Amino acid sequence: MNLPFTLLERNALWRYFARLPEEQRLQVIRAAHSRILADPEIVRALGHAEASYASILRECSTVRWAEKGIKRKREIGQDDLARLTALSVQRVRQRKQKKHSIRHEIFKGNLWKVIQNLRKKEKLGWRKIADYLALNHNLKISHTYCKKIYDGLKPT
Repeated sequence: MNLPFTLLERNALWRYFARLPEEQRLQVIRAAHSRILADPEIVRALGHAEASYASILRECSTVRWAEKGIKRKREIGQDDLARLTALSVQRVRQRKQKKHSIRHEIFKGNLWKVIQNLRKKEKLGWRKIADYLALNHNLKISHTYCKKIYDGLKPT
């Protein structure tokens, strides 16, 4: 396959593509698909999979350079401006989404009762409780943080 990108550039473009919000990724894929439909010779020459791969990389490159152009204050068209404004809004929304703490996960998953049973009935130490949570509930926290949460959430 003859692409105008080196391996490092391709890897950087895929990482950029992975960081895009889902709506923006769909826009890139739609633009790549319309590029393929506009020039069926590409598909005949490369095959459908390679043509799709190359088109997605080219569209990612276009979006990435337009975004860098905004930061550098170069002249851009209205389409680029609309696309980048939507991208900026989506990124801000993603940052503002509330992320729950481990305490919330403990309450939500009823792990409070599990920790309480392990501590009182099984007489396990904090290290063993932390290991149990990591192994059985996929919750990796330190034993000191586990004790801190238990002491902070324990009803008085």
